[in-house]
Amino acid sequence: MTPGTLAALAEDNTRDYLRRLTREQRSSSQLHTQHLQLQARILCGLYDIDDNAFEASQIRLILMRRQAREKDCLERLDAANAELDSLLPALRQAQERFASDLEQHKDPAVHAGEQQLQSLLQRRNDTVTTYQELFDECTGKLLGYRQNSLYTYLRLHQYGTGQYRRNALSRRMDDWLARQCNFLRNQQNEQLLLAILEQHAEMLAGFDEQAEALKKQLAALHHRAAPRSSHHPLAQEVETRARQVIATRQQLREVHEDIDMLEQCADGDSQDALRWLKYELTTETLNEALAQWAAIGVQQAVNFQQELDELRRRLDIHSQRCEQARQLHELAQTFESTLIMHLHRDARCPDDCTCACHTKANLDSCPCQMRFAQATRWREDGNYRQLIASYMGSAMPLNATLDAIDALRTTTLSDRPLMQGQP
Repeated sequence: MTPGTLAALAEDNTRDYLRRLTREQRSSSQLHTQHLQLQARILCGLYDIDDNAFEASQIRLILMRRQAREKDCLERLDAANAELDSLLPALRQAQERFASDLEQHKDPAVHAGEQQLQSLLQRRNDTVTTYQELFDECTGKLLGYRQNSLYTYLRLHQYGTGQYRRNALSRRMDDWLARQCNFLRNQQNEQLLLAILEQHAEMLAGFDEQAEALKKQLAALHHRAAPRSSHHPLAQEVETRARQVIATRQQLREVHEDIDMLEQCADGDSQDALRWLKYELTTETLNEALAQWAAIGVQQAVNFQQELDELRRRLDIHSQRCEQARQLHELAQTFESTLIMHLHRDARCPDDCTCACHTKANLDSCPCQMRFAQATRWREDGNYRQLIASYMGSAMPLNATLDAIDALRTTTLSDRPLMQGQP
């Protein structure tokens, strides 16, 4: 699996949760419109405002503008989503063709170096597996020595070494303690265990040093190949399609900003409607006005209050669902953006690249966000969707999810050094 395919899984996950959020926002926005309409109808009914009166026509015009804005936003959203649905498969196919072509025409030296690195890393893993039982036994026994209070006491006073300095009475006491815990024999055993662990660490460190040297050689080879690959016809196609996708994503962001305003009643028309309602009220709140009318026996006020309470109950439920959907979408966005940065750590731009991401941390408007290290691959049999689902369900933290994905790499040219001497 290529980095582009892995990034596509994360993007599809984000878009899926964005669709869920949009469905909730659509329902919430419609309920807000109904809420504003109901409040206007209640005011007109309570204060006998005629439908042809200026005040009634004014609020109708405001609410019509809000509904028109809502309809326009949803149409723009559908159009942008449809365009992105057509652009993304074309981009991903171009990325796959580009990656496949680079793989087929790979420099023999790069191919040989990758094979050598893979073999070296496999031998390191085999060594860890082979010596794991011995490693565990050594660390377990060493822990036992540290937990023995008599042995630890004598070690602390450097008993049995040239630095041991105690008076005659203390020496006799320490000799007696040494016999109780068989100190000299255990000291020899401890030194043997430490020597085994040191040899094990040196062996792994040797593998790590060789791997780092190979990775530097491969990185240099890939860096030299970057200018050639950047002028590849398929590279130009990938960049063109990437720019189209980025422009459509920007349109989606702008539409969603407008939808967010409508869903929260923060748009200009909603604010105008709320100001009108407040101006027409003779009390602080609409509930107070309804209570006053209900107190003098006006049944219509009681009916209005029941209708208003029911609508507000539904609006509260949808607002909560919107908030939950928004949190999940933000969670998906965090995973996608972190994974993209994770994938970009191996990517190399050609020396003449002047994209904005070289001077700005934000990659949103730069085609370099579509650039991945073509030498990096992941196992095809990895259950990546399940890992993402576990993260979204809070069953697995973000870093643990990325580590689990990293563990499925088949080729790695990361600039991060291996842990020296660690299994």
